[in-house]
Amino acid sequence: MSTRLAALNLTLGALGLSADTGALEERVKLQKAVYLAQTAGLPLGYRYSWYIRGPYSPDLTRDYFALPSASPGEEEGLKLSLAAKQAIDRVKPLLEVPPQAKGLKPDAWLEIVASVHYLKKESQLAHEKVLETLNRQKPQLVQYIPLAEEKLAEVGLLN
Repeated sequence: MSTRLAALNLTLGALGLSADTGALEERVKLQKAVYLAQTAGLPLGYRYSWYIRGPYSPDLTRDYFALPSASPGEEEGLKLSLAAKQAIDRVKPLLEVPPQAKGLKPDAWLEIVASVHYLKKESQLAHEKVLETLNRQKPQLVQYIPLAEEKLAEVGLLN
């Protein structure tokens, strides 16, 4: 297992996520959780661009599909640094659907959280443009934008 795959595997474990990517919902959760962890300071090196369900990394897709066939045991002795653990701990609260979004699936919650962050911070769109983009592309999630902004601000990823 390469160091990069080992780091991804350790990260997924620390985030409490499965490497089972058989279902689209699991892949969306994984993509968005890793994106958010990177924005909090986890140096995995995945580059993201805007895609249908928000920020997306083709390299991350390749890596998580490679995990099941990677040689097990090569990550023995490797562990996450203190800074990596702190970045993961910082985003863990975002992985839980808040009570105010009752009924929203975890993948949809992470999609709106990561999308709001990406459009505001990476694309540097003004609030009105973020609303316009999300209203056009994710009308079913628009009502959760204020809550996503609130939760991102609580963990220091949106000011």
